[in-house]
Order: sequence, then structure tokens, then C-alpha cells
Amino acid sequence: MSKRRKKHARPLASFKRRRGNLQPRQCVLIVCEGEQTEPNYFKSLRDRLRLKSVEVEIRGSECGSAPISVVDHAIAVRRKRKSDVQSGHTNGLEFDEVWCVFDQENPRQGHPSFHQAVSKAGDNDLELAVSTPAFEYWYLLHFVETDRPFHSANEVIKVLREYLPDYDKSQDIFDRVASCTNTAIERAQRLWFNRPDPFDRFPNSSTLVFRLVKKLQDMTGQQY
Repeated sequence: MSKRRKKHARPLASFKRRRGNLQPRQCVLIVCEGEQTEPNYFKSLRDRLRLKSVEVEIRGSECGSAPISVVDHAIAVRRKRKSDVQSGHTNGLEFDEVWCVFDQENPRQGHPSFHQAVSKAGDNDLELAVSTPAFEYWYLLHFVETDRPFHSANEVIKVLREYLPDYDKSQDIFDRVASCTNTAIERAQRLWFNRPDPFDRFPNSSTLVFRLVKKLQDMTGQQY
């Protein structure tokens, strides 16, 4: 007759869920003014980093890319998500952070709603990824470090085409710049912190896109 092995009682602590090293899941909303350039980039970055809890909203096709409309849309989407979560109408999470991506296209004159949008974003705890004068300046920093002032988006694009001759706003060029992402972050950050006027948050030229990209990288611990 075989003897049964004596079972040892498991200590109570062993039934407790072990803590892993994973960070709490975060949910981020990105609202873009452009119809193609910015959404293409951030969707590709999200997919590369496999961030399922990052949502990219496009506002430019609806509002003509006015900065205040981007901010208003971001506030409305966040409010609706909070309501849907509380009422059980969605399995999604409330947004931990909401980012607005738009340009200060003409630094001399500026868009009529630019300063209103910046002020309203601050009052509603929204994060800003503003580029002056264009999002393409973020692309340019992948190839060269420059703080020369640009008078328009077209001027930035003209210089960018020295490195990407066939560049067009409708293209998704993420794969062509991804390997230099950390270089662009370092350049954008250094130029911004060393700007001549520390009270000017959006000097010409500059981009705060590096803050958002770094945030998304930090969510996964992945870098390029």
C-alpha cells in the first residue's frame, strides 16, 4: 500500500498576489489639429510601441485646425469618456493625460485663437505639444540641430526636403525617422531649455513634441 505524501500547509502570505514590476496602465488621449501629418506620426509611434491605451483623435478635418477647436475637442472627449466610464457605457479607462498637438504657424501674427487655446489648455490641465512654426520642425531635428527662425511651414518643409527630397504632408514617414528619435528628443530639449528668452514658451523655432514622444516611450520603457 503506497503512502500518501504529506501535504504541507501553504503559508497565508503565499496566497497574496505577487507584485510585479509593471507600471500601472495609463490611458493617454492625443488630439491633433492636422488631418494627416501629426495623426500619421502618432498612430505609427503608438503601434510601434504597442500602446493599446493611447488614442489619437483627429480634429483638423472638422475645425480647420484652429488651436482653440483642438483644445475644446480634447476637453469634450475627456468629459464624455469620464461620463461613459462612470455610467458603465464603456470598458475603457478614463484618460490620465490629454495632449493637444497644434502649431503656432505664423510667429509674427499668430492664429487668432492661439493664446486663447494655450490659456484654456492650462486652465483644464491639458498638456501641450506645440511646434513653431510647424510640426515638420520636429522631423527636421531628426537630421540636424538648428534653432534658426522660420517664417512659415513651407520654409521648414523646404529645408526638410534637403534630407527627405520627396517629403509630402500626406506621407507617413515614421519608419524613415524612427531610428533618430532619441537624437531628435535630445536636440529639441536642449534647444528649448537654452532658448534666449526663458519666458517665451514657444520661441521660433521650437517644438514641445519631444515631451509627448518621451512620455509615450516612458510608458513602455522602449527607446530607439
